[in-house]
Amino acid sequence: MKLTETKADTLGTIVRVDGDDHFLDRITSIGMTEGTAFQTVRNDKGMKYDKKRKAA
Repeated sequence: MKLTETKADTLGTIVRVDGDDHFLDRITSIGMTEGTAFQTVRNDKGMKYDKKRKAA
């Protein structure tokens, strides 16, 4: 299962990390490596960014 397929509050463990060298450097630098436990806090897949929305 991909992380983008998880629902909010899903608990899991990363079993594989795939991607090009640039992506792997970025994702592993924040600690997302094989064997790392995670919890999906929020999944905004499909959510559109509103450029007009101002930061609070």
